[in-house]
Amino acid sequence: KQWYQRRVAITAGGMDNSLITLGMNQEWKGGDMRKAGGGYKVNLLKEAMKEYKDEQDLIVMFTDSYDVIFLTDINEILDKFYKTGANFVISAEDWIWPDRSLKSQYPKIEGKQYLCSGLMIGYAETFWEILNYKVGIEVVTLNY
Repeated sequence: KQWYQRRVAITAGGMDNSLITLGMNQEWKGGDMRKAGGGYKVNLLKEAMKEYKDEQDLIVMFTDSYDVIFLTDINEILDKFYKTGANFVISAEDWIWPDRSLKSQYPKIEGKQYLCSGLMIGYAETFWEILNYKVGIEVVTLNY
């Protein structure tokens, strides 16, 4: 395991047995992450989700791992997810990537305004539907 994978596994605590690292030991085909790219991780996620796509009660959480640590346990994460009443939650941030020219197309809201695929959690069936909503776009931010 790479150092960042060990860090995620250690901080994930009881979740370690259910962690799956997508793309491990594979060539990165997502382009240069300093500009538009990253659709490769969406493709890896789609492939991994195929076997769960009909699971109505299964909750799946996807997170980046390079820059992630868990500061709580799975019970608190699930409790917060359940309290939203949503079938799917995607993280948001202050920074828009990769196309800043789209900034004016986002609605003004309180809090973080721009969707970020760095963390997504939801029921597997809904997750699958969202992953497959737009076909052929290879840019993460534009997918969601």
